[in-house]
Amino acid sequence: MEIINNVNKDLNAQNFMRMKTLSIVFISFGIYTLITDYSSFNPWDDKVIGIYKILDSVFTILSFFAVIYFWSVKDIHSRLNVLTT
Repeated sequence: MEIINNVNKDLNAQNFMRMKTLSIVFISFGIYTLITDYSSFNPWDDKVIGIYKILDSVFTILSFFAVIYFWSVKDIHSRLNVLTT
């Protein structure tokens, strides 16, 4: 049983590190899409581009909160133990 617990802790730690990396990728992509939304030429209608600006803004804000969350948690094992009990 101890071996299974250790394997689960290692998998949780690896998944947490992946989420940290993925949150950085998402915030980078979100900032890129916001920059291109506001600085590029609009070949489509302004209403369509307005919807994309809103969606890209929401995506960037959610990515920003993901970065804050995943990079502020220092000890994932104690955090996961609290969540599972």
